Amino acid sequence: MKVLRTFLFMFALMFCCANVPANTTKTLEQSLKIAFLDAPSSTLDMNAFDMQILKEYLMNRPDVFDALKAKGYKDIEIISVNEQDHMMRLLRFAGAEIVFTPLSLYLNSLPVKYTPVFQLYEGSYMDQRLVIFKNPNMNSDASSSSTKVAVSFADMKSQPQLLNAIKSSIKNDQIEFAYFSNPHDIAKSVLCGLIEYGICERKILDTVIQQAWVDMSQKDVVTIIDELDLMPTDPVLFRSEFNNPDYHILAIRLRRAFSQYFATQPSSMVLIPLDTADVQDKILKYKDQVLKLFQKALLTTSSRQIISEFDNSEKE
Repeated sequence: MKVLRTFLFMFALMFCCANVPANTTKTLEQSLKIAFLDAPSSTLDMNAFDMQILKEYLMNRPDVFDALKAKGYKDIEIISVNEQDHMMRLLRFAGAEIVFTPLSLYLNSLPVKYTPVFQLYEGSYMDQRLVIFKNPNMNSDASSSSTKVAVSFADMKSQPQLLNAIKSSIKNDQIEFAYFSNPHDIAKSVLCGLIEYGICERKILDTVIQQAWVDMSQKDVVTIIDELDLMPTDPVLFRSEFNNPDYHILAIRLRRAFSQYFATQPSSMVLIPLDTADVQDKILKYKDQVLKLFQKALLTTSSRQIISEFDNSEKE
């Protein structure tokens, strides 16, 4: 009987507590998360210090602060991601409202819960141009059957026409790739005569020449072999809820703040013309070309290595 009385008392207590009116005015306050890839292999020209300055700028704008508060955000949290696979997981599970990510990672994942809204660098949304170049003072090694090319693995994955361009420009099927995480090191390795050929963005090559070979003519330092078509630059992604009417005011004010802030920075941000219907189609087309190219490129050992690494990154 004692056990039964205890059970009835606990049941009555739970029933009373369950019928206590809830405080419906309470709102869950949280932080708006902005993530960026802060890894050696990242092509983003920003670091944790830059992002903290961006955070302070946003929080000190009354229009942004009021819009954040209206949606239950009390603060902005900067998430520094130091591994590419960690960024892939963050995109897969939509772990941040806004994400700064290299183009190659976006192409590899195409996260359905995000929309590319901005892109870094100056100019239009088709702004990235790679060049194939060589050291004119370096002769090919006759004893070697292969040609060494300095390249970024991110570029090899995100530029669908790159492998064919390399073969047609260098005219040697036996190509050995030397992978660099920092594109500036690609330019330096060729200009210093360590590697015969290199591939990087034209603006990076020009910057390295201006910094270290300022007294020499460019034609004496480097020979441009080929210049590839323009590609989209690194996107800035907004999570899907910013497309909803409920988030319209916050989305507009954040985009305006981003535009005004990055207009004053060396690496500026431009707005993607979202009213242009073919923008998303172009990105999907490049993704499709990348997959087809690396599935068919089985001519050399080096290309098989690229395919293997590409497939492994897809499975992570």
